[in-house]
Amino acid sequence: DEAQRNYVASYGPEHANIAEVLVNRARLNAGRGDPAAARAECARGLDMAVRTIGADSPFSRDLRKICDSLEKMA
Repeated sequence: DEAQRNYVASYGPEHANIAEVLVNRARLNAGRGDPAAARAECARGLDMAVRTIGADSPFSRDLRKICDSLEKMA
């Protein structure tokens, strides 16, 4: 949460770097055994990346792969 606050203060509320923070938090949630929170956080991050840098950017494609892997969690 602190990292996200710092990034928002630096970049504003919509930026690809904030999308990365959200996806990283999703991975942490998955590791903690909370797949629902992981999927929700990842979806927010991916949506932000797509809005800010486009769906076809390599960065967005990488985030999509991470989110797809989290979708497969039970």
